[in-house]
Amino acid sequence: MDKNSFGRDVFEGQLTPSGVKKLKNWAIKRGATHFGHYFVPIGGKPCAKLAPIELLDERTVALSEMDGSNFASRLCNLTNAYAYATICNTSPFVLDNVLYLPSHFACPKGALDYFVPLQKACKAVEKQLLRFTNALGYNYSTSCIKLGIEQEYFLIPQNDKSNLQYNNYCALPTSKTIDYWQKVQKSLSRLGIVVESQHNEVAPCQQELTPQFCNATQACWNNHIVMQVLNSIAQKEGYNCVFEEKPFPDLSGSGKHLNFSLWAEDTNLLQVGNTPMENARFLLLIAAFVNAIASHQQLLQFAVLTPTNCKRLGQKEAPPTTINMCLGQQLHTAVNKITQSSFDVEKDLLKLNKIQRNRTVAVSYQQGRIEWRSVGSKANCALPTTVLLTALASQLSCITNQLLEAKDTAQRAQKILTNTFRSNDKYLFCGNNYKKQNQIPQPLQVAQTLLSPTTVDLFESTLVATKAELLEWKTQFEQSHKLYNKGS
Repeated sequence: MDKNSFGRDVFEGQLTPSGVKKLKNWAIKRGATHFGHYFVPIGGKPCAKLAPIELLDERTVALSEMDGSNFASRLCNLTNAYAYATICNTSPFVLDNVLYLPSHFACPKGALDYFVPLQKACKAVEKQLLRFTNALGYNYSTSCIKLGIEQEYFLIPQNDKSNLQYNNYCALPTSKTIDYWQKVQKSLSRLGIVVESQHNEVAPCQQELTPQFCNATQACWNNHIVMQVLNSIAQKEGYNCVFEEKPFPDLSGSGKHLNFSLWAEDTNLLQVGNTPMENARFLLLIAAFVNAIASHQQLLQFAVLTPTNCKRLGQKEAPPTTINMCLGQQLHTAVNKITQSSFDVEKDLLKLNKIQRNRTVAVSYQQGRIEWRSVGSKANCALPTTVLLTALASQLSCITNQLLEAKDTAQRAQKILTNTFRSNDKYLFCGNNYKKQNQIPQPLQVAQTLLSPTTVDLFESTLVATKAELLEWKTQFEQSHKLYNKGS
C-alpha cells in the first residue's frame, strides 16, 4: 500500500508474508482466536472489528474497512472509513484471546482519530528539537518525546460497601486489593507495559497506576490498554472499575497526569546542565513551554474540558481551568533575575536542588520533566498530548529561527529569555493557585478557538492537522457536551 494513500501519510510500513506469519503464530501461541484493528474514533472509546485469526494475512493486517455510516462525521462521506495498521509504531498485543493491531482511523478526506495528529505532532517537535540544539552548537542526530501517564481510577467492591470508608490514601491496602494489583501488573507485563507503582489515592477506593516512561505515541496507546486491563480484571475479581472523573460529589475526583521529557540521543534536555550553555538550552526550552501555554490558553483548555472533567477541575482537588505554570521556587527566582537583567546566561550557572510539587497549578516543572495535571481520568491522552506538542513545536521553531539569525547566540538567547519571561509573567505562579480568581470558561465557547485563524495556522503550519480535521474535533466536542447536558 502506498503510504500516501488518500493524501495522508497514515500508513508507515508494510509487513511481508513471512512477517505476518510470525505475528500470527506468535498470537496463536498466546491464545488468540480472533484479530482486529484497534482504533479510537474522535470522541469515542476504543473499537475493534474482529475476524477469525485464520484470516490474518498481509492484506488483512494492513487495512480494515469500516461502515462509515456508523460514524457521525463531516469528514467521512458515510461510505468510506478505514483502520490502517501501524504496528511498526506501536506493538500489537493479545488480550482476552484477541490479537489487537493498534491502528490509525481515517477516511479519504482526513483523520478520524487523534493518533494521526499525535504522530505528526511528535515528528514536528522532534524536528524542531534537532534544529534548536543544532543552533546552539550541538550535533545530535536523533530526538524523541517521552511520556509517562499516571492513571487514577476508583476500584469499588461490587458487594462490599464497607471498604468505602476505610480504603484511602492513609490506609494500608487490603490483601484483596494487593491481589488485584498483582494480577494487573502481571497482565500488563505480558503486554510489554512496565508498571512502576500502584497505590491507594486520597479518596476511599481510589487507586493510581504509574507505568514507565516510553515514547509519547506508545504511551498514549498504552494508556488505553491499561484502562482496558484494569476494567477487565476488575470485573473478574468482583469490582467495578470507574474512570469517570467525579463519580461521587463529596469525594476527590480522578485525573491523569501527563509527564513529558524531551530527549536528544541519550540526553534529557529538561535536566539542568553543568555549563552555562547547557543551562541556556534548558532555560530556552522552559521558555518555549511558557510561550506555548501563554499563547494557546483556550486551545489547551479545549483539550481537557470534557463534560465529566469539567465537574472535577477547580474543586480544590485538581488544578483550576486556567492553565498556569509553576517552575518551583528556585527556578522562579532565577527567572526573576533574568527579567531584572541580573542573570547572565553566558556566565552564570543555574543550580536546582529542590523541586516543589505544586498541585494547585495545571502545569509544573519537576526534575527533568514537565507535568500537566488537568487531564481527565477517562480522557484520550492523544488529544491533550497533540495540542501541547503542536504549540511547543511552533514556539521551538520561532526560538530557533531567532537563534539562527543572530550573530551572537548567547546574547540572543538572553534577549529571548528576558522577553519571554517578562511578557508572560502572569502565567508563572508558585503559590496557592486556588486563591487566584480563575474564571471558569464555557466549554462550547472554548471550542470556537479551533477554527480561529491563529489555531488553524498553528496546526497547518506544523503539518499536524487540517482545518477540516479541526472542524471534526469541534463538532465531536460540541456533540459530547450537548448529549451529556441533555442526559444530566
